[in-house]
Amino acid sequence: MGNQASPQTSRGGQLGLFQQLKGGYLQADLYDIRVNNFIASSSINGNTVFTNLGHVRYRGVELEFKAEPVSRVRIFGNYARIFATFEDSGIVSSVQKAGDRLPLAPTFLGVAGLSTYYGPWSGALFTKIVGSEYQGRKGSSEGVNYLMNGWRSVSLSIFRQFTNDAGHDPSTVGLLVTNLLNQHSVTDIAGPSVAGPNLVNIQQPRALAVSLSVPF
Repeated sequence: MGNQASPQTSRGGQLGLFQQLKGGYLQADLYDIRVNNFIASSSINGNTVFTNLGHVRYRGVELEFKAEPVSRVRIFGNYARIFATFEDSGIVSSVQKAGDRLPLAPTFLGVAGLSTYYGPWSGALFTKIVGSEYQGRKGSSEGVNYLMNGWRSVSLSIFRQFTNDAGHDPSTVGLLVTNLLNQHSVTDIAGPSVAGPNLVNIQQPRALAVSLSVPF
């Protein structure tokens, strides 16, 4: 039991642009990938089963950049807009149609931030964003009970180096704050529970961590 799938094949195309920037670069890519006999996995009675989901299509655009617009300040980012759809109807259910969204494929993903340094001090502020996705096996045909609406998280880090006279590498003290805005968005959804409400995971509350690195 387990492998009930035929081999998966795919074909696709990609177009990219690259531009050098001050202290970095800008890159953009367009892609279109069509997959035949798309292989998906599911758990049945504790066993992982692989099955085919017919023809599917992934299209999208990816942007990435890094630059140092002014002295001691760096900015960076990565963004992907994703269109992932079934190309056939009736593959995972009788109501599933061609064009329905695939499971576990967010509409977008992104990371952006800035970092800076001055003397022994350095720091960074960055955010991660995740678009909506259907987390049930049947994609958007399963409806809102399996729809995760997207979320974001902001983190902050600050470091201070201390030099010494012994010839060792500098010691470093750091502070890291995760979920800086203390948001409580749903990050995972597993559908209705036996009692009725949906089973979900939410973001961990704001947390602080202190680090110390001392070479010897």
